[in-house]
Amino acid sequence: MSRNFLYPDIETKQCRCCLKLKPINEFYPAKQNVDGVKSYCDKCCNSKVGTWREKNRIKIKEYNFRAKIKRNYGITYEQYEEILKSQDFSCSICKVHISKLNRRLHVDHNHSTGKVRGLLCGCCNTAIGQLKENIHNFTNAISYLKKED
Repeated sequence: MSRNFLYPDIETKQCRCCLKLKPINEFYPAKQNVDGVKSYCDKCCNSKVGTWREKNRIKIKEYNFRAKIKRNYGITYEQYEEILKSQDFSCSICKVHISKLNRRLHVDHNHSTGKVRGLLCGCCNTAIGQLKENIHNFTNAISYLKKED
């Protein structure tokens, strides 16, 4: 089946990258182009995208992080930075500085309300999650840790 919806009678096209004449079904659709498909074949297009991604790995990682905190927590990267600065660039619970960690601080939020509480290291964020954000569980954990052997 042809990918070319605008000109179904066109069967082949020359790729502008590899210059090979290829079947039209080896080109991605592109409605903005006159013939309805991209100028580069699938293989060349994928190669170009892969090369770009390799060169821009840090940019992509930063973009994904910004999108994630906006989508999941409703805060912008600038708000994340403000919270980080207000916490002296440290975990809100254990006070470990970000320079001692190999990852960013996690956005801690109330799962019921969605309200952001602060930024935590992975260990503290996991601990809160494991105790189901339940103050009763934390109180029991504190009592347990205070027990003498």
